[in-house]
Amino acid sequence: VACNTASAQALRRLQQEWLPAHFPNARVLGVIRPVVEHAVAVSRRGRIGVVGTAGTVSSGAYPRELAAAVNAAGRQWRDGLRVSTAAAPLLVPLVEEGWAHRPETVRILRRYLAPLRAKRVDTLVLGCTHYPMLLREFRHVMGGQVEVFDPAAVVARSLANYLQRHPEISSRLVRQGATRFLVTDISETFARMASRWLGGPVPLERVEV
Repeated sequence: VACNTASAQALRRLQQEWLPAHFPNARVLGVIRPVVEHAVAVSRRGRIGVVGTAGTVSSGAYPRELAAAVNAAGRQWRDGLRVSTAAAPLLVPLVEEGWAHRPETVRILRRYLAPLRAKRVDTLVLGCTHYPMLLREFRHVMGGQVEVFDPAAVVARSLANYLQRHPEISSRLVRQGATRFLVTDISETFARMASRWLGGPVPLERVEV
């Protein structure tokens, strides 16, 4: 499963060119499509906000995929689909430094989300895999009238459904395999945060890309 930024920037090329040439039996599933399909399904008025990294927002992937999901689902709202986006570049380092629940982070979050609140979005898409760590803070800042869902849970359900629809792939999976955590760089801060996120010691393995 590819992360949001990878999905926004390179997913189609990975799926259509790189995998067939190097790993023809492998699949890469993006996170954007299942998330936008869920957002379209739950939006009451078609006013959908997207907050993400600068790279994800500048790619235009979410507005493009939201429009495609609306067409595929046949959803209609009185004023049509209206997508508003906001880049939030400081949130990833704040999460990685363990500042997710600090007052300073909430103040920064309010600043980033102010334009989306002004647009009166009814659904907010968290367009970064770090952002579920701030789910409580996002919901608090946006208020109870805005649907803010956990994209990780949506992607997990989508993957489960995909495997049910493709038993030829599911049958090749190793059910009793070991979990490996591969990273391109190991730091004390990241190791500490990974242990906190996953509830215990995390054996990290460094790999070259």
